[in-house]
Amino acid sequence: MSANFLDAIKARRSIYEIDNSSPISDAKIIDIVQQTITHTPSAFNSQSTRVLVLLGADHERLWRDIVKPAVKAVAPAESWEESEASLSGFQAGYGTVLFYEDPNVIATFQKQVPLFADKMPQWSEHANGMNTFVAWTALEQEGFGASLQHYNPLIDEKVSSTWNIPADWLLKSQLVFGGRVGEPYPREYDAIEKRVLVIGGGFCGLTTAVECRLRGMQVTLLEAHKDISHLGDTIDFATNAGRVFNKWEDGKIGKKLWATGGVTCDQIDMYNSQNVLLCSLPYQRGVHVPDTFSARRGPMAKVIWDYAAELGVEMRSLTRVVDYIDTDTERGVVTESGERIFADVVLASDGSRSKAREKLMGLKETKVHSGYAIFRSLFELTDEHRKNPLILDVTKGLTQNWTAGWVGPDVHGFMFIFDDAKYCCWLFTHVDNADIGESWQLPAEKSDVLHYLNQAKFPQIWTDFVNLTPDDKISDYKLVWRDAVKTWLSPTKHCAIIGDAAHTHLPTSSQGACQAVEDAATIAICLEKAKGDVPLALQVFERIRFNRSHVIHQSSISTRDVYHKHEWTPELIKEYPESLSMAGFDWITDFDVQAQAEEHFDHLAEDVRSGKQGTIEELSLPAGGAFEEQVRVEELRIKEKAAIVAPV
Repeated sequence: MSANFLDAIKARRSIYEIDNSSPISDAKIIDIVQQTITHTPSAFNSQSTRVLVLLGADHERLWRDIVKPAVKAVAPAESWEESEASLSGFQAGYGTVLFYEDPNVIATFQKQVPLFADKMPQWSEHANGMNTFVAWTALEQEGFGASLQHYNPLIDEKVSSTWNIPADWLLKSQLVFGGRVGEPYPREYDAIEKRVLVIGGGFCGLTTAVECRLRGMQVTLLEAHKDISHLGDTIDFATNAGRVFNKWEDGKIGKKLWATGGVTCDQIDMYNSQNVLLCSLPYQRGVHVPDTFSARRGPMAKVIWDYAAELGVEMRSLTRVVDYIDTDTERGVVTESGERIFADVVLASDGSRSKAREKLMGLKETKVHSGYAIFRSLFELTDEHRKNPLILDVTKGLTQNWTAGWVGPDVHGFMFIFDDAKYCCWLFTHVDNADIGESWQLPAEKSDVLHYLNQAKFPQIWTDFVNLTPDDKISDYKLVWRDAVKTWLSPTKHCAIIGDAAHTHLPTSSQGACQAVEDAATIAICLEKAKGDVPLALQVFERIRFNRSHVIHQSSISTRDVYHKHEWTPELIKEYPESLSMAGFDWITDFDVQAQAEEHFDHLAEDVRSGKQGTIEELSLPAGGAFEEQVRVEELRIKEKAAIVAPV
């Protein structure tokens, strides 16, 4: 990039004090605008930008006879005097370039390139903005002062009729220019380190984007899918994550999350494989439990996606990342289309099958098949379903939601009917004998589910529910174990993996999504408090989060084995009443991750600056509890009491 071009960019400023003189001829002005329109790039060379150039008397007429009356008609009386002075300043100039967009061009390319039809309006806006920038910069290079105004749509109809502009052209902006009289206002620059690139639109990425944006950072989020609102089935957030959501907009976003249709039950009934009721546990999710959420994954994610966009996060769907850039001078990503996107900190929340682990960290895939898979289903109850005696029975005549779980040798499962009996979700964890793929959306055969249910001697209610399930609403998801990685940071410490990319939890931890939210909230606070020192922020983030996440991550196998390795009876539960609710330790759920980050940032930052040595476990905050050890002790006690050899 030449120094002259950079200098021109730096010199382009908003100049409001202008007069009706011109340092160049009208013909030269027209030529500059024509060259701009001709050579500024556009997606697929669509060239959807249109312009109207008004000089001299036409320019004055625009501001005197059209803009002023239009603004006066809507401006509060007490502010009109100030507005009129500003408009008179624009009227005093020499000319105005009005930038339009031709929707017919957009529609044509939407038909020609249907794969990107929904993107064409956005890309056309990009081209329009580039045309505006180029013309503005070029005119100021010739000695003009200029500023960009937006009085559309107040003036659209009158301008169109006055200068015979096609009625369907869309007015975007007005570049007013004239002889330069005054100087630009002092300019404030955002710290370059505030520019954050988030990879992945799951709950970790979405929460990261929101939390960083709320702290004034410029955030771009890249998501591979076109629409996240239909992905997944249900998801739970305990208090340690839910309190983060409920702080947004004074609880308004939390209310929107629940409005998607939550699992609102007072209790969850737990049965053994013979359908004997073992116990009824408090269901720690619901509007009656503060800061907890349980609902459909897709609609909840869409609420946060929309909130992030409303805050000003640049949300880019259909943008798949295939490589990462992490050098001493640059960090960013390469997309499937070949686009290179740069930022000052890259946060990869790209899930359990993270590409960032390999590309950023140089880590080979370490997944180990856990020996289990999970059949999953979410479907909307039809009118026929809602007349079914089984559905009517468990929902007390459709008057309440329902949640239940079953545990047995090498299997466990849960069922939910929720959102005022509109939806049914069930999950059944089983020994995995097939080489199925690691995908949330791998279709499964109903006959396979019934085979495993029969093999496990699960009660008839399961067979009945599976038979009620639409054939295309069942998936089989391989449960893969990945050991925790020893660092979440790239070599330059300007990039990090977070959420499932750093610590992939099995579902039995009941904390995978919650720990992802804790990552997001922590990293935003650390970036804010580090005041532009990205390596410091990321190292402190890792030291706040590592031990806590690691201990909870390790717990998921122990919890699963507690479910699977016993022949559960009411007598065993009576002796050990908390044995089936081990994921709810207070040190895990009754936890304020943001308060922790605020409390410990400064002393951990000093550890980093001073070069304190040790392993990541030694340098990090204590986990806060010993989940794994507690589970194992309880498991041993249960085994001794039951005198049962765990099945192989």
